[in-house]
Amino acid sequence: MASDGNGSSPPRTGVVDRRKNRGVHSHDRHHDDEPMPSITNVGGSLTTAVALTLLAWSVRALRAAALRNAATKARAPAARRLRHRLHATMTLAALHVLCQLDAVPYLVVDTREELEDAEPLDEGDSNATHEGMDPTRRNDPSTLFDGKAHVLYLPEEQLEETFSSTHEEWDSKLGRKKPGQEHVLAFVADDTWRAQACAAQAASMGYLRCVAVRAGGNQVEPVRFVHRDTVAEAIRSTKKGLVVLDLRRHDERVLYGAPLGSKHLPAEQVPRALSMSEDEFQDTFGFDKPAKQDNVVLMCRSDRRARWASQLLMDAGYPRVFVCKEGAYGWRLDHRVLPYQSYELGDPPPDPEPFEIESINLQAAREELQSMGLSTS
Repeated sequence: MASDGNGSSPPRTGVVDRRKNRGVHSHDRHHDDEPMPSITNVGGSLTTAVALTLLAWSVRALRAAALRNAATKARAPAARRLRHRLHATMTLAALHVLCQLDAVPYLVVDTREELEDAEPLDEGDSNATHEGMDPTRRNDPSTLFDGKAHVLYLPEEQLEETFSSTHEEWDSKLGRKKPGQEHVLAFVADDTWRAQACAAQAASMGYLRCVAVRAGGNQVEPVRFVHRDTVAEAIRSTKKGLVVLDLRRHDERVLYGAPLGSKHLPAEQVPRALSMSEDEFQDTFGFDKPAKQDNVVLMCRSDRRARWASQLLMDAGYPRVFVCKEGAYGWRLDHRVLPYQSYELGDPPPDPEPFEIESINLQAAREELQSMGLSTS
């Protein structure tokens, strides 16, 4: 190593001679003599640490997303079950029969845009296929519903506000009475999914008779009548494969009686009942849901509700549906079943009419049962 003139080695550059500075305060030392502090990342570089942190965060985010997706899938069946409990569906043909017969208290809520080129229905034959009943277009109510329907044209975005309004607001703004919980609300939309969404929304607001009108099913099926004597004989002999459904309201059955052996299914609940599982049907109505192969006989006071329910059941895949021709008014086979005039829920019930017990034409009843495929032995 090179030396200076005195023979001593010069201090190395950048190295502090700590022997000379011993006992000297730090503020007395020149700053240029201080070494640059060194930063050392134990375990790797800073870039590696950041990358590992981002990777861990990504794993946590993906795991959270997977858990959310799993929870959503788990809730989906429950949501579908809730939607089915809140509302049901029916075909355009069933809607036409409902409006034509005024079978039960109802209101059609049409959320579609109005089109001027809507095709009218054939007003002649009620059993014809109604090609003009197109769910993607709004038809003139005088043709779509034979001019007798209770129809409210309402944009979908106004649904919640309208059905949250008071009775007075309905009278003043819409010029009609607000429907009650006993009303069937039939929703017509641009497609079946939107009709179901509207029905579910109304059902969540307390309207439990909501029906979504679905596309297709324009054929109004002919009604097959069966005589009251045949129904009575079938009930008396407890024929297997035959179910008699009384579609009247609960107050009618309590006040005026019902044929022994008949099962109670109120007409306004038929659309929802048909969408129920067997267990849910049993829990709700207290008897087994009719099987598709059963002979199902429908009866009400006269036949209006039964004719509408007949269309509903046939649309749901029941091929053997019959309507008791005389209804409860013409039963007159039992002193416990009284004839009475029609009345609406909330009106004063009429007095039962006097009548004489009539006898069954047993031979004709057995012949009709045999024609229905039921044993007469």
